[in-house]
Amino acid sequence: QNGYNLTTWDAFGYYMYLPSVFIYHDVRDLQWVAAIDSNYKVTGGVFYQAIHQESGAYTNKYLCGVSIMQAPFFFIGHMLAKIENAPQDGFSWPYQYALIFGAIVWAMLGFIVLSKVLLKFFDDKTTAITLLLIGFCSNIIQYISVDAAQSHVWIFTLYSLVLWFTIQWHNQPKWHYALLIGLSCGLATIARPTEIIILFIPLLWSLH
Repeated sequence: QNGYNLTTWDAFGYYMYLPSVFIYHDVRDLQWVAAIDSNYKVTGGVFYQAIHQESGAYTNKYLCGVSIMQAPFFFIGHMLAKIENAPQDGFSWPYQYALIFGAIVWAMLGFIVLSKVLLKFFDDKTTAITLLLIGFCSNIIQYISVDAAQSHVWIFTLYSLVLWFTIQWHNQPKWHYALLIGLSCGLATIARPTEIIILFIPLLWSLH
């Protein structure tokens, strides 16, 4: 009835910043969540995505990195909702399909960059087989489609970018490559803090 609902369970926690800031202007009290959950079942039954503090305010358990990467597609969904007279509530079908589209675009970018990395070390055939195996024999296909609002596909592309920018920096140690490495590592870390391990790629590259 409302289109495919990506923004549930953990995905709701990652995504919650965007409607909080740009639609409801409420990141502290989250008074809008009850009505949205009643309509779209976003919490999974228990509102665990944010912690209720003694002060009465809520603190999101998830960091904002995924929301930052999803933001352009959120705004596309917001405009589409207005054009299609759908609810501009952050969760109606235009937002859901905009996020699906965003995950596909982001994944394509990741695969293109990863192919450029692999071609630095392997021939066309080996690179093609590797990309096909990653695309169809790993769980990334789940995170490009069914769970596209989770963090995984967005972080996958950041790893591809860090690999590429690290190679470029070692070839030509220019400040903009260092900046792009830092930006990609920072986004990965504030998408999911355990991804701080991404720093080992630029730190240990070419270390024998």
